[in-house]
Amino acid sequence: DDDDDTTTTTKHHILHNDPTNSHLISNDPSTIKRHFRTRLTSTKQTSLLGGGHARIAKQHARGSLTARERIDLLFDDQSFRELDALVTHRCQDFGMQEDESTIIPGDGVVVGHGLIHGRRVERIDLL
Repeated sequence: DDDDDTTTTTKHHILHNDPTNSHLISNDPSTIKRHFRTRLTSTKQTSLLGGGHARIAKQHARGSLTARERIDLLFDDQSFRELDALVTHRCQDFGMQEDESTIIPGDGVVVGHGLIHGRRVERIDLL
């Protein structure tokens, strides 16, 4: 019975049936790269929000700047290079792996290096 066959071959690439998402995923390199770039762009945007608009508004309401706003003011223009901005926690305690709101790219910390008055400086800042 061919109902269990999850692979379809076409002239240009192979398609696999993904039972978890119930759609076809292409092995074509350009398609894989496009999906990866889309995911990467989305994750970077989420990382830059540092927990979301509501948390940023709450900080501003207290009269505080966000970590990235403080860094922008401290470092020479366009010199700060952030490291590990897309890292997320791997904590399995307290049900954290199930709560999407606790999974923030950058894991609540901004780490990087840049120039202050032309001198190289390392910086770690909490969001």
